[in-house]
Amino acid sequence: MPEDDLLPDNDDAVSSMPALSLRYEDSMGDFSYSIAGIARQLKYDTGSEKDTEMGYGAFAAGAYHAGPVTLRAIVNASEGANSYLYLSGDYFNGADAYVDTNGKLQTLSGDGGALGLSYQISPQYSLNASHGYTDVELGDPTVGGNAGRKNKNTFLNLIWTPNERLMYGIEYGYFETELADGREEDASRVMVAAQYSF
Repeated sequence: MPEDDLLPDNDDAVSSMPALSLRYEDSMGDFSYSIAGIARQLKYDTGSEKDTEMGYGAFAAGAYHAGPVTLRAIVNASEGANSYLYLSGDYFNGADAYVDTNGKLQTLSGDGGALGLSYQISPQYSLNASHGYTDVELGDPTVGGNAGRKNKNTFLNLIWTPNERLMYGIEYGYFETELADGREEDASRVMVAAQYSF
């Protein structure tokens, strides 16, 4: 994305059709999977300039159960539909397109994925870990702002369920982001939770 080009202002973004999605899921023994796709219209109108493009996205996910262990994975890809990528972009809302110097919409690509593992230590205790990322590509590191970025997160938690109504949990989360200009930032978080179901 060249320096003189702009991300469209939300006030100029319009759409005359809903997003269309299709999903299929099935299972074979201990393995289950799903695939899905989405299509959406991208359109902007400033009064003096306007343009329309189509955005597309797809994902595939699977889970495998082996006794007390469950493995999960998902991969995503999009072109002009990055706002549907989980935790993508700036403030976790990835940019879908930009307006070039000729007033034309140019779609942006993105991808993501995640791996997760759950282990049922006992009927009362379970341990869960996951790692995921999303990457919205602007194609040119000279662009201003931080609309294009790569986000990563890792979680580890322990859940204790002493009975069917009560649950306690503690979780550690690590977050990392890389901006389009190469700057990196990270943060850690510890959470505790208690839940009672009436």
